[in-house]
Amino acid sequence: MMIKYKFLRVILTFTFGAAALWMSSCASSPSTFQTPVINISTNEEAEKYKLALVEAIQSSDKIVIREQSNKIDFFELIPDLNNAPQYTYALKELNTGEKILFLASARNLKGGARTMKTDCLFVAHHTIEFYEGGILKSSMEVCYKCSDVKWSASEYDAPQDIFQALTPVITSAGMQTHRPWDEMAKLRYEEENQVRPDPVLNPDRVPTAKWALGQKGKKVINPFTGKIVDVEGIPANTKVRDPNDKNPTHIFRVPGV
Repeated sequence: MMIKYKFLRVILTFTFGAAALWMSSCASSPSTFQTPVINISTNEEAEKYKLALVEAIQSSDKIVIREQSNKIDFFELIPDLNNAPQYTYALKELNTGEKILFLASARNLKGGARTMKTDCLFVAHHTIEFYEGGILKSSMEVCYKCSDVKWSASEYDAPQDIFQALTPVITSAGMQTHRPWDEMAKLRYEEENQVRPDPVLNPDRVPTAKWALGQKGKKVINPFTGKIVDVEGIPANTKVRDPNDKNPTHIFRVPGV
């Protein structure tokens, strides 16, 4: 009886411990859900997937790899992820040599069904597009966090060694498999959605800056970039340019008191 009790306690500890880990992951980030599940694919299906990939590479007259943001990158940044923008960080059409490398890597796959995979939230940051005659025939989404792919040309799960074919071609195209995706998306989003003050135009069409309220000294807001500029000692109505603004045409006037 004591042995059975200890065995049951071990099972309960493992089960509830795993549940607690999953719940803590949910609270921190939606992209960290990981629960092992049995994969029901077969070796035959994996082989069909491999042959379909080889055929797609051979028949494509253009293969494009894209490195992009995913809507999950904007978690806690915007209220509705369905309205999240998609940023392209890199785009590359494979040349002949890169296509040959891709084809060779696909042919060298040993295949085999995946006996276990993680039920994590699929967050793809790479897409491989296959074109024939200028028409998009299929696209493959690649998630390195889950080590999984979704390909519109196949109903089967990818072989267990699929990344041995994908990673060489993605990296040879100058892209990275792992990057701080959420930080990149946040920086780009904030830059594109920065609130800029409306410039007050003079007759000569040179805008007059507005005072930066709450700042010590004489500081104004650059009407082109929204950045704060120190104009201490510069008379009112003088034309100036922010030394940190790389655009030389962004000239504005110092406002009056």
